[in-house]
Amino acid sequence: RAPILCSLRWMDLETQTPQRRVTIALFTYDFPPFIGGISAYTLNLAKGLGEQGHEVHVVCPGSPWDAGVPGVSVHRFDASGSDFRRYRKGRSVLDGVVGALRPDVLHAVSSIAHLALGRMDESTLPRVMTLHGTEILRSLTPKGFGRFRDALFRPAYMEADRIICVSRFTRSLAESHGLPADRLVVVHNGVDTSPRYHPPEADSEVRARYGLFGKKILLTVAHLHPRKGQMEVLRALPDILRVVPEAAYVMVGAGDALDNLRL
Repeated sequence: RAPILCSLRWMDLETQTPQRRVTIALFTYDFPPFIGGISAYTLNLAKGLGEQGHEVHVVCPGSPWDAGVPGVSVHRFDASGSDFRRYRKGRSVLDGVVGALRPDVLHAVSSIAHLALGRMDESTLPRVMTLHGTEILRSLTPKGFGRFRDALFRPAYMEADRIICVSRFTRSLAESHGLPADRLVVVHNGVDTSPRYHPPEADSEVRARYGLFGKKILLTVAHLHPRKGQMEVLRALPDILRVVPEAAYVMVGAGDALDNLRL
């Protein structure tokens, strides 16, 4: 098999340059203009790999006229309808891209994409999958109603050459659910520290609007959903304030849990 290549491990750590130019197919059901963490992850991964000189193809939902990504080829499919229909449409476009390009690496970035990649016939191509958090708890549950999902997803994960875990916690979940430890690698999500995430002209305005001058700010930027943990931070806030009285918790996001979090 070709060398297994995954995320930031593609570059030589001393020279910070690509070891060789490879063709990468990223498959996901979350990509702009759709909003979400996996969507942002895939976009930035695709852009970063393209900037390193690799040939990057993204297979994702959307309309053909959705904005493209400079230096990246985006292959769209219609994601309307049932989950099964979405799966079939995505899989059909992925099969076409793989057949035409024979990429060096197939990388599935979201859970339904994991399933599609595991059921492909192209077993000679290296396969990489990314686990972002607790989705494995839904996919690998060999009890009750979860048996059907487990029977579908477990073979897919077992066929992966590498499984990227975005944290040590995610890796521990994967191991505890029977995934082979020698295929799990932790690659933390990167942070873009460029000025666009801290525009000086907006700093004072935001602090004044929310009374944040002199505060030590605890910030979360995430979808407002119970599994994201904002409520856990709120429950911990009294203990935090006893140690750091000048602390302020700021949440950025939107979602179904907004009303509960405001109470």
